[in-house]
Amino acid sequence: MTISVPRWLMLLAVALIAVLGTVDKAPAADLKIGTVDVQKILDESSAGQEAHKALEAKRDSLRASLETEQGTLEKLKDEIEKQKSVWSEEARLEKERAFQKRLAEFKMKNDDAAFELETLRKKLVEPMFTELRADVAKVAKAQGFHLIFDIRGGLLFADDSFDVSTQVRKALDERMKQSGGSKK
Repeated sequence: MTISVPRWLMLLAVALIAVLGTVDKAPAADLKIGTVDVQKILDESSAGQEAHKALEAKRDSLRASLETEQGTLEKLKDEIEKQKSVWSEEARLEKERAFQKRLAEFKMKNDDAAFELETLRKKLVEPMFTELRADVAKVAKAQGFHLIFDIRGGLLFADDSFDVSTQVRKALDERMKQSGGSKK
């Protein structure tokens, strides 16, 4: 029997083990951990709703353009199917090549539209996420949280007392020095 554990719960457990095993500044009874639903915040915030509206408007605009082109392609395909028996082999091949070319162009336009939407999404959402992280840190410090996790996984805030980067770098430097330098 396999037990499925959510990723965020595994991350929380690992973080707790690491914290409780390495930090003397925050005894387990005093450890304060919080969670944040980033997606809910982005969905419900006024900035998130504005971004969503801008993305929908752009998607609808791109979709309208693509649907027009798709309709033209379908008509061209139907014409080829209906007329291929009366056209010469050369004429039929020319029409099919023209159709394939337009189909390839349509696929490129579709890919470009998807890329354009993703670029716009990043442009709108990433600055909000940067601000959200700053606000999470502000709230965490003000309310005495040591760790804040996104409920879908990922650490959003950790008190500076939990940073062991310097110790890890020193251990790495020492191990590399003992083993004769960096391995290539």
